[in-house]
Amino acid sequence: MDDNHPGVELSKLWLVAGKASPLSVAEQWQRVEAWHRFLQSDAVDEYPVLAGLKEIWSGLEEIDAHGKPLIEREPNLKNISSSPLSSFFYFVDMGFYPPPELMLALHDCLQCYEGSRGDVSLEEAFFGKPKKGAGNYSGRSYSRRRMIMMRWEFDGLLREGKSRNDAAESLSTMMGGKPDADSILRVMRGFNGFFAKKREEK
Repeated sequence: MDDNHPGVELSKLWLVAGKASPLSVAEQWQRVEAWHRFLQSDAVDEYPVLAGLKEIWSGLEEIDAHGKPLIEREPNLKNISSSPLSSFFYFVDMGFYPPPELMLALHDCLQCYEGSRGDVSLEEAFFGKPKKGAGNYSGRSYSRRRMIMMRWEFDGLLREGKSRNDAAESLSTMMGGKPDADSILRVMRGFNGFFAKKREEK
């Protein structure tokens, strides 16, 4: 069998190191790329399960929307989200089948987690090491989503004709008083609404 099978290559690295190390997000994308190359090669025919994935996907890839493939494959997957795992759930949320190279790369991440003998957390296995001073992935993701939601609500209040002060008061009340109106005004400084430019042009 072909030694260039990406799973074999990873296992050899673990044998040399004695245990598995977590893959950084950049390395995970490299795994996605390696699996895609392998699935497109003739060597995949030596592996019945992977060959089956290739055959199934040859049919799915023919489905298009407006002349473009309905489902993105490598290398366009990086444009979908910041990590392979969040890209995987993008496909789940949209009701599409995740590309096989994405699933296989995530399987590699799980293998690294299991092969680390307890030294790697699930977060580190799928999102890399936590950034110092920035919190874990969940905290960073929640903060980004919360800010987007706050801006969306603030924009709606401005479009209703409320002043910035009144919009901040309403938003603070909506959020149970935390953050307070003054804090909301500080974080919204410079933000005049998602459609501000369009309103200015009219």
